[in-house]
Amino acid sequence: MQIKATSIESFLKSPPAAIEGVLIFGRDQGLIRERSKALEAAILGQAPDPFRLVELAEGTVKDAPGALYDEAAAMSMMGGRKFIRLRTNADAAGSALKAYLELREGGGPRPDAFFVIEAGDLKASQALRKSAEGSPLVAALACYPDDASSLETLIDEMMRTARAVLNPDAKAALMERLGSDRGISRQEIDKLLTYCGAGGGTTVSINRDDVVDLVGDAAAADLDRLIDATFSGDPAVAARLSARLSATGMSPVRVLRAVAMHLDRLASLLTGGRGGFGYYQNDTARRHIARWPAHLVARAQGLALEAEIQCKTTGMPAEEICERLLVALARGAREQAPGRT
Repeated sequence: MQIKATSIESFLKSPPAAIEGVLIFGRDQGLIRERSKALEAAILGQAPDPFRLVELAEGTVKDAPGALYDEAAAMSMMGGRKFIRLRTNADAAGSALKAYLELREGGGPRPDAFFVIEAGDLKASQALRKSAEGSPLVAALACYPDDASSLETLIDEMMRTARAVLNPDAKAALMERLGSDRGISRQEIDKLLTYCGAGGGTTVSINRDDVVDLVGDAAAADLDRLIDATFSGDPAVAARLSARLSATGMSPVRVLRAVAMHLDRLASLLTGGRGGFGYYQNDTARRHIARWPAHLVARAQGLALEAEIQCKTTGMPAEEICERLLVALARGAREQAPGRT
């Protein structure tokens, strides 16, 4: 059963009695964890009995798909409804969910338990997602990076709960500095509220200077991680972060120019210069240089320039052009043995 975006918040507070478990999936790992914890609180309360909380190991369901149902059907040590969390790969989780549903649909008794499966990004055709969306016993919650609307909703909700007031300039500055990861955004807002003395029962006002002084630019941090993943040879992470930055509205041309600047720094370092890297970035620079001999840096510089031109002139989706380049560079870096020159 798919849960519509407009119904998710009410679902998290009080899952319908007919629902026995939830699949939470998507690219935003922070939001996945947040929603999983919200369901845990809804089932177990704010001070849960540790005997009713079960973290099911990946190896358990991988070796025995029926273990999810067996664990759900087993009584907790002190009695009461259990909450079971499963984090594993999509294939193992898919087999476990299939076995659970086959047992229930075959007449197996309903366990006194509620389970949550936390997964990464899933295609609509993958068995795990199809099973969850097609069953009346299981709900499927999609978690994708926050857009401007959902980010504003998060800010408003947290400000209202803490009895804090953001003036318009402060709110605009806060939205500029928060990225697409729900967990990181919540941490940054909590930090801001704590510093400004919110949550003490009285209303506090927060201005733009407070935001600028305290809240880091999460989108810029994501961009730094994207550059590192690309030049360290991790195409999967590069693709994920590229999609995340695209969802926040960051221009692909800005990303490409950051790539070009990094290549210029590497080229400088390879010819004996400092490359513009600060002291704290030395380890990063050394790691990248180990995978990027001079001839590949020169080739990549040409590709980055060509990609920027394509973004501006071809009419093709700029996000696709940018991501294609990043993944290609990351794959090239992965194929280079560290230390090769």
